[in-house]
Amino acid sequence: MENTSSIRQSKPEDYAKLKDIIALSFPMFFCYFANHSVISEDRKVIVSETQDGISGFVKLIKFNINSQKY
Repeated sequence: MENTSSIRQSKPEDYAKLKDIIALSFPMFFCYFANHSVISEDRKVIVSETQDGISGFVKLIKFNINSQKY
């Protein structure tokens, strides 16, 4: 059986699963900050989804190093 995946922008109904992934991925101290960042209203969270549901996510951010924007 083929298990295909897709990439899409997150939706509010994804947040419960994202919180579960965060709880399994980060030490307890960092979970609060990760949850707050992911559930923010800026809509910059991309999720990977398979037939079984959400399998991962990434938060898109901008940052500067030596005056270079990435």
